[in-house]
Amino acid sequence: MNLILIRHGLSEQRESWVNDSLLSDNFRPLTKPGLIHFSKATTGLKKLISHIDFVYSSQLTRALQTAEILHGQFSGSQLITNKALNPGGNYKSIMTLLNRIKKSQDSDKTIALVGHNPDIGLLTHHLLGVDSKNCFLTFKKGGMSFIHFNSNKVKLQWHMTQEQISSLFL
Repeated sequence: MNLILIRHGLSEQRESWVNDSLLSDNFRPLTKPGLIHFSKATTGLKKLISHIDFVYSSQLTRALQTAEILHGQFSGSQLITNKALNPGGNYKSIMTLLNRIKKSQDSDKTIALVGHNPDIGLLTHHLLGVDSKNCFLTFKKGGMSFIHFNSNKVKLQWHMTQEQISSLFL
């Protein structure tokens, strides 16, 4: 199984959104540059991977918009929201989902998880067997990690910023 862990793209500033809007932070969207830059990143991502089978996303607007861009670039993928990817979500639920997939006929699939900081980074480190006190990967907005699972082995293939992945588009 291949797993791509993604932090949502550039979104509206929390402080200005909460002060200027009657809507909760849950509805804070990506900015126009955020939409454009993440679209370029997904085009670059296509140079690294040929397909994505499932795109799981947080239910919050900014993550869902990021997931929709990814889903649009990888036709044939299924887009599914999962509240465990919301901020403060329980990654035990994600681990249960991933274990179920690894044991199923879908074990050769490529799965993307779109979430928030710091949770997506903590989940990545957890999957790699790294204690949260020893985190070494930083997820900037739109950043991604690619992890390959083979039997009981887990290997980090790459970790890139949105800008690095976008440069593959050129």
